Amino acid sequence: MVAVDIDAQLAAAFYPDPPDRVPPYDRDLASRLREMGRRTGCHRDFYRSPAWRRLRAEVLASMHGESLVELAASPARFVRADTVHHVLRVSRWPGYALHPWALDEEGRVVRNLIPLSHAAHDAVHGRAFGGAVRNTPLTEEWW
Repeated sequence: MVAVDIDAQLAAAFYPDPPDRVPPYDRDLASRLREMGRRTGCHRDFYRSPAWRRLRAEVLASMHGESLVELAASPARFVRADTVHHVLRVSRWPGYALHPWALDEEGRVVRNLIPLSHAAHDAVHGRAFGGAVRNTPLTEEWW
């Protein structure tokens, strides 16, 4: 599977118009998540929190449990979404981790949370076939 780029146009095709006002960047949440990242090296505890689980269920229900990438590829084929993808990565934009809508670097309102299947989520992050996508070798092997 090839890495997939989720952008604002794809999300806008399947979601209603963005809200008039996007919640401000949550600096308290950002500092807590940065501290969690420093302490544990990941945000695993965040993904186990009741606030995230509640929001995840809302996002999955908003698309009736269907994966956005597969829906865009073939509307006739149903593929169940089991993962919610942050368009603005939690490691870079932790203050938007609990917001379905956010402002990107250019000031545009974008859908931040998108339901995806596990395979599509791996493809978005460049993890195909059970591992990271490998770069092509610099030289050919001779044996």
